[in-house]
Amino acid sequence: MNSKPPINQPNFMKNIFLIILTSALIYSEVFAQTVHSYTTRARFSTMRGNFDKPFKINQYSIAPPDTNNIIRKEREDRLSKDVKPFRFAEAIGVSIDVIKNISWIADSNFLYGKFSIKVNQAKSLSINFDKFFVPENTQIFIYNKDGKIVTGPITSNENNLLQIWGSGVYQGDELTIEIRVPNNDLKKLHLNINNVAYGYKDIFANYDYGGFGRSAACEINVICPLGNDWAQERNSVVLILNQNGTVWCSGSLIGNTCNINVPYLLTANHCLSGEDVTKWRFIFQYWSLQCAPSQDNLNALLFNGSVLRANYSTSDFALLQLNQTPAANSGMTYAGWSRNAGAAQSTVAIHHPEGDVMKIATDANPPIAVAWYSGTANHWRAHFQQGTVEPGSSGSPFFDQNHRIVGQLHGNQNTLGNYCTEQIGEYGKFDVSWAGGGTSTTRLSDWLDPFNSGTMATNTIN
Repeated sequence: MNSKPPINQPNFMKNIFLIILTSALIYSEVFAQTVHSYTTRARFSTMRGNFDKPFKINQYSIAPPDTNNIIRKEREDRLSKDVKPFRFAEAIGVSIDVIKNISWIADSNFLYGKFSIKVNQAKSLSINFDKFFVPENTQIFIYNKDGKIVTGPITSNENNLLQIWGSGVYQGDELTIEIRVPNNDLKKLHLNINNVAYGYKDIFANYDYGGFGRSAACEINVICPLGNDWAQERNSVVLILNQNGTVWCSGSLIGNTCNINVPYLLTANHCLSGEDVTKWRFIFQYWSLQCAPSQDNLNALLFNGSVLRANYSTSDFALLQLNQTPAANSGMTYAGWSRNAGAAQSTVAIHHPEGDVMKIATDANPPIAVAWYSGTANHWRAHFQQGTVEPGSSGSPFFDQNHRIVGQLHGNQNTLGNYCTEQIGEYGKFDVSWAGGGTSTTRLSDWLDPFNSGTMATNTIN
């Protein structure tokens, strides 16, 4: 039931003004997006690099973090009564001025530089910049040692008012930053790394052996026949990397009743956990190009930064707004939703278990309404017959038979490690989140139905 009062003209106009104002304020470059590739392009792994220059090797070595801190955090996660997102890395604070650490090579038009970071024994690495400004006509590429995972070109389209930026995650213990900047613009280029995430869980466990990640054997790639009818919806689903590159969650773009492409993103409240969402990273279209085994040569899309619009712990939802709006030619979509309180006939989950490529799970039966973490029936429980959910799937969308979101993943009641045996997931109910805690910052209705139209459901749109 809609808990908002009847519409009146002053409030109506005020809401319109606030929506336009807040949307305008957060965008610095609304159509920015960077390609994050999983590839076999050998040129990135050669000494001459992508720009084919006789680079001098400049490597910055960082000591691994204290393993006692990692053990302590893992223990706290296991013992916590609350659901925790999937932790796979430990943050290392640094201050590295990339520009000063490069030996530049000049030609008549550009300066070229190449710089690498190494952290021994790391299974993966990612980096954050706390000073980030890229002049026009500058290109930056970031890639791992063998050149199989590449981000770029990173251009001036990524500049933002906060001057921050975060990378994707790269397999191995070494990554390289390669730059081409116009001769006269070097002083304008600012790249200072303040954080390196040391991966201690092998999220790319099977990448070199016919698969990508470490998710369970019963997981099903979204590109498989089971996902054939869900091509629209998979283009809304996202893999989320937190502010310091240590935690994975999932989520989805979600539409509003105005059919205006405001990039709202639905995920789980427990993924927030004191996080600064302005520094979150979002990776879309991260799926294998074939059913089995998982295949590389895919191009995912990397977005940086968001604003928290609303969240509510009872149904475990968080609604963000991305700082960047997907381009019209990106193929990305805004998922539809239903706030019908009745159970769906059947359900589908699309998600990123343990940070793996996108998977799909199905339950042919109606979900069960359950009281989870409170005394009211605020969650749906699914018993999947095909596929399952795991840590890292938190916040992922739960679709009904009409391809509409009816919840987002809170957690599961699986026995630890037995994801393929029990195949259970609990999802915060969308209709509960709609009314939430009765305020604009604790409910979905103000954002997804700003004109109070009373709409009960929407469909996925491009």
